[in-house]
Amino acid sequence: SWVVAAPVAVVAGAGLWSSLWFGSTAAVVRALGAVAADEDRDPRPFTLAEGLCAGMGLTLPVIRVAEDPWPAALALGLRRGDATVVVTRGLLDLLDPVELEGVLAHELVHLKRADTAPVTAAVALLLPLASLVPAGGDLLHRLAGAGREFETDGLAVGVTRYPPGLSQALGTMVDAGRRLGPDGSPLVAGHAGRLTRWLWTAVLGDPPTGEALVGELDAPATRIAALDEW
Repeated sequence: SWVVAAPVAVVAGAGLWSSLWFGSTAAVVRALGAVAADEDRDPRPFTLAEGLCAGMGLTLPVIRVAEDPWPAALALGLRRGDATVVVTRGLLDLLDPVELEGVLAHELVHLKRADTAPVTAAVALLLPLASLVPAGGDLLHRLAGAGREFETDGLAVGVTRYPPGLSQALGTMVDAGRRLGPDGSPLVAGHAGRLTRWLWTAVLGDPPTGEALVGELDAPATRIAALDEW
């Protein structure tokens, strides 16, 4: 009867909401294979993020590293308490300090604007179905909003006051994509990588360089051209 079903539905809904609210970020981090960064081994992201956070009025997020050759970064989190920035080993190996600062500023702007909450929850919901929904990455891109990355670039270079840093970082990512190819990275080849492909600083996957994304505001080539004009 509805007298029994209604309370059960409320309890089930509350349980789903709770699991999403408290577990989404951890679920996505696990799927990406990212672990807590070691400040002794990788001091640069901590030093740069601390300086940026001080100027942006942010608490330093958890910094995690995915041992992956593809240079990329991603901000996650539903609330301030689980704000997380994931960087790949490729990003730390290939970017110089100025480029890395631009990328971190970009991801911290996402956290500042709290636009990571809906996409983090959506990724966690779609992860179990990622292998069955090959277009899930494009669906998430539409959910996040076209131009999300383009707009964030402008706010990020307003923080660093040096547009060439982020522009050069995007160029480095594009060049690495040409060398690695669409199947050259475990992260990109995996379901979690394909699902989140539009949420990283530069779009991941096939085509790796983003050159075929004609008319796409968030394509790396479009953003590089805009940054070079700012």
